[in-house]
Amino acid sequence: MNKVIINIVKGSDGASLQVIDKEGCGFRVAGPKAWGNPYNKPTHTFEIDADELVRFIDSCKFESED
Repeated sequence: MNKVIINIVKGSDGASLQVIDKEGCGFRVAGPKAWGNPYNKPTHTFEIDADELVRFIDSCKFESED
């Protein structure tokens, strides 16, 4: 099973969602940069099946009305 780590990080400007691999590398998917949170420590961490996440994202896609 391919897994990814989802972190919710609370910074001074609000919470952000980050997707992280097993080496700790990743990127912020949504929300502001986590300024003001020492060492960018997550408030919540989830390990999930990467393939299941991709299937779910594919099922939720829609065209932007902008």
